[in-house]
Amino acid sequence: MDPNVLLGGLSAGSLYALVAVGFTLVFGVLGVINFAHGEFYMLGAFAVYEGMQAKSKYSDAKNLLQSDGAVQQSASVSQYQSLVSDGDSAKSRAYIGGGAAVGCAVAAGVLGYLSYKQTGEIGPFRF
Repeated sequence: MDPNVLLGGLSAGSLYALVAVGFTLVFGVLGVINFAHGEFYMLGAFAVYEGMQAKSKYSDAKNLLQSDGAVQQSASVSQYQSLVSDGDSAKSRAYIGGGAAVGCAVAAGVLGYLSYKQTGEIGPFRF
């Protein structure tokens, strides 16, 4: 069996398990199914993707430099600056995506707490 297939299956399965544990925790604490959970996952995945893009752009820009810090003869300064600029914008998008995911999670927690405080019940379902 190809180890890449095994590694890909384990990483996909662990992501599915992470989403399932999140659903379970939210339902267990609040007693309500949180359908916005996929949004948190999507925003977090977007932040990770953009962070990896930023790292790749910065690495490509670093490879254009010589050991003394000057740009190599085969590359231009504008190419180096373009890579650094792309890395900066990807890093900014990663921070915004991560902040949005955290903000949505905090808002969901606050709304859940306010709902509990107002009604005194954990959720609408009683088993």
